[in-house]
Amino acid sequence: SLAHKRKSTFQIMRFALAIAAILATASHLNAYELPKVGSGALARELQDFINLFPIDDVLEYTRVYLSRDKEFQWALNFMQNEEMKAFLNDVESSPEFATLMEYLVENGLDGYALFNTVKEVMEGQLAIENVHSNLRIIGGLAGYVADATTAALLTNMQNLFENKVATSKVFKNFVREILSGRYDKLFTSTFTNTHFQRVLHQLHYLQLDDETFHANFYLLFIAKALANVHN
Repeated sequence: SLAHKRKSTFQIMRFALAIAAILATASHLNAYELPKVGSGALARELQDFINLFPIDDVLEYTRVYLSRDKEFQWALNFMQNEEMKAFLNDVESSPEFATLMEYLVENGLDGYALFNTVKEVMEGQLAIENVHSNLRIIGGLAGYVADATTAALLTNMQNLFENKVATSKVFKNFVREILSGRYDKLFTSTFTNTHFQRVLHQLHYLQLDDETFHANFYLLFIAKALANVHN
């Protein structure tokens, strides 16, 4: 249905936005270049999404929240616990993951190198430090999401997405592949994985915002990456 297609497209957009931001953190404040393999075609198409991401702005919000906001500090600490590492291991060992990696490599993007970056981010230790900034923040996990993601960014990403689908065969085929249903278990694993659900339960028990944590897991992962790289 049209509604399902729109929802799926939105999910891809959020996923692409998160991946773009994760990658943008990997080489400090320099532009990150996606790891190419073979033709490099898909890497070149996705690079444009990375180049749109306002890494400086998100970095400043991340540093201020990490300095001042207890809920945000707790949530990022949960990103590196043993249950979260076990969740990543489960993802990596799934047949859907292997299929996706194979597709990415065949189309010019080194997905294995990207996933290694993800694991390195999870392993990194957080350092809480005082930050002197005049930036005003809303506070809490939901506040971080609201502060760090602007309507303009989402609009720009959506426009680029639609333009790529219309003009790039490589990108259009990539979207078709993601929407094919082959990776549904992979993309919905946060709802079904025992380890991830234990993390949510622990957050809820501590009266932290477990719903925002779940809905914005990728964005909080970006925050974790930024906190690691730019301390």
